[in-house]
Amino acid sequence: MSPKYKWLLIGAAAVVLVGLALAFFIPWPPATNLQGTLGGVQKAEKLQTRQIDREDVVLTDADLQNLLQNDGIQKIISNKELLSAIRGMDQRSITALTTLDPQTITALQSVDKQSIEALTQLDAQT
Repeated sequence: MSPKYKWLLIGAAAVVLVGLALAFFIPWPPATNLQGTLGGVQKAEKLQTRQIDREDVVLTDADLQNLLQNDGIQKIISNKELLSAIRGMDQRSITALTTLDPQTITALQSVDKQSIEALTQLDAQT
């Protein structure tokens, strides 16, 4: 074996021996001050609350609840085309619809698509 490799092996053995000596005499990690960067942090207590009951929920507007449970309103909400048409209405159209009498509403419900298209094509002079 050449002297070059002997010195390399002797140096590597010396590094290993120094490392073992340090590990034996200096314990890792140190026995005290093990907090690290989170010094003084305590375990958080989880929020413990009771389950929500019927008494906790108070509905003050019964008319609104009855309106939302109405079958007609549910049909309007589920019909995407009608809902988008209602959203596009201006205040004048909404006021006109709220003043309709029951006979007019019944007549409007029986109008078919062809009649609506014919009415939309009429001009103001007709």
